[in-house]
Amino acid sequence: MAITTKTELIEYCLRQLGKPVVDINVDIDQVNDRVDEAMEYFSQFHYDGMERVYLNHTITAADLTRVVTTESSTGTQDAITSTWNEKENWLPVPDSVISILKVYHPTASFGSNWYNRAAAAQSGMIDLSSGASITSLETLKTHIDMVDHLLTDKPSIRFNQLAGKLYFDDDWATVFNVGDSIIIECYRKTDPSVAIKMYNDIFLKKYATALIKRQWGQNLQKFKGITMIGGVEIDADTIYSQGQEEIDKLEEKIITTYQAPCEFLIG
Repeated sequence: MAITTKTELIEYCLRQLGKPVVDINVDIDQVNDRVDEAMEYFSQFHYDGMERVYLNHTITAADLTRVVTTESSTGTQDAITSTWNEKENWLPVPDSVISILKVYHPTASFGSNWYNRAAAAQSGMIDLSSGASITSLETLKTHIDMVDHLLTDKPSIRFNQLAGKLYFDDDWATVFNVGDSIIIECYRKTDPSVAIKMYNDIFLKKYATALIKRQWGQNLQKFKGITMIGGVEIDADTIYSQGQEEIDKLEEKIITTYQAPCEFLIG
């Protein structure tokens, strides 16, 4: 049966550990924490845990008003104090955004506005006739793109996922106007409420089960050395070490098998 909710994933993990035949000594809040941890790890490192998207923001008057304000902080050393000011030149980014690859500002002065391929073709700069050499066209296109990269201004940006702020280190008064569009090319966490197949992913199920198993062993360690009714002694260390071993193997596998490949800049 396909798993489509977090509740079903939790029940699957507990059954894998022996429920209802075996009493799993893990509180439900601990189980929820471990499943949330597994899903967060899945989103950070599994290629299906994130998606490449384009998000658009329209510059407002409030944005332009806010960036002229500054935030001050002070530093003191050897009885000398200095004040440092930082402009509020940032835009908030959704929490689901993991990383930003590129920023496009179609209405600005930077970014591929110094030439137009259609006009170049009409003027004869680019030969689009049937007898034209594809190699020559590709070489010319590469050359034009390189010149465009060298001659046009590019926005200076900074982004940190934990802060959730996209900084533009430019003069907003000259770069941005009300109504301008900002487009970011980014990686965003896969939303399990939309992509419900995520709950049924084989790696996520195994990883969540291993985390709960380690938590189970950790809980039972408080009974270490205590003989239970009937002379049974709980081997908490074995449960804990087995869970940790499974976690280590899965974390190694996600890097070698399930992690998205690095992007290379060639040229």
